[in-house]
Amino acid sequence: MAGPLLRRRILLALAATAGSLLLGEGAWRMWRSRGYGPTTNPHYVVHDDLLGWRYRPGTVVRHRSREFDVEVRIDERGFRAAPTGGSAGPRILALGDSITFGWGVEGGETFLARLAPLLGAEVSNLGVSGYATDQELLLFEQERIARRPRLVLLAYWRNDVEEVLSSTAHGKGKPRFRLLGDDLELTNVPVPFPFWERHSFLFRSIKRHLLEAVSSKPGPAEIPEGRRLVRRLLRRMDGAAREAGATLLVLADGEPWLDEPFEDGVRLRRLDVSGALHRAGETAGVTFPRDGHWNARGHAAVAEAVAAYAREEGLLR
Repeated sequence: MAGPLLRRRILLALAATAGSLLLGEGAWRMWRSRGYGPTTNPHYVVHDDLLGWRYRPGTVVRHRSREFDVEVRIDERGFRAAPTGGSAGPRILALGDSITFGWGVEGGETFLARLAPLLGAEVSNLGVSGYATDQELLLFEQERIARRPRLVLLAYWRNDVEEVLSSTAHGKGKPRFRLLGDDLELTNVPVPFPFWERHSFLFRSIKRHLLEAVSSKPGPAEIPEGRRLVRRLLRRMDGAAREAGATLLVLADGEPWLDEPFEDGVRLRRLDVSGALHRAGETAGVTFPRDGHWNARGHAAVAEAVAAYAREEGLLR
């Protein structure tokens, strides 16, 4: 008697556990996960074996926080759609993370959408929230032939130094390059995407929070290594841009170490946008107070600075 009764109790417990997990998964899919932003929202941030993640083509959603409520529209190629000029002008291809993507602003308010009419150019926004320099390089190598740009813009952000040293970011796997002397070795590709992560939004969220809780930022001794890796990645991107007949321009808020020459004397071309942001910020804020991303005013200031520099340097001739 004890045996059948015990089995029934075990089966009931297993059924109750499975039911609770299914109920939790359903509730998470329906309510909680839809509130996530363009870095972790599982409804349109999908796995990519090479890049770690990218956007689902054709998605239209709202991105909301306490500070903004904007539309996010993803085009048929999986990048943010926005008015970015006609097809008759020179082509500009832009790479970067949430800053380039336009976190918190409408598609037409990004510095790239504003840049297109200022320069009479066709601008492609390939920014993907959460990307680091390594992912941006791999994406550029995928897209450069089809896009045929004259100018390549890369908006560098200081957290890239940390992220290029890791094979995970924002709770997801990503590619990682390692330095072998002056050479780059690509690792963690195909990027792992285990069963539970593939099929459970709730599991992805739990994993992300656990990774954020146990992960530590690189210490001061590791920062020089991260900077060397970032510079080597940018040097490879610069070479790929030159091969495609384009110029690479790195946009940065400060970061003068990016200007240091390489062993052969070559320097990266960098535009420091900190001055433009500071001047624009004298009369009103240029970032969202809580999360620090550029607001529409900040994007407008950067667009003006990039347009002025491109004209002065003749980058689109």
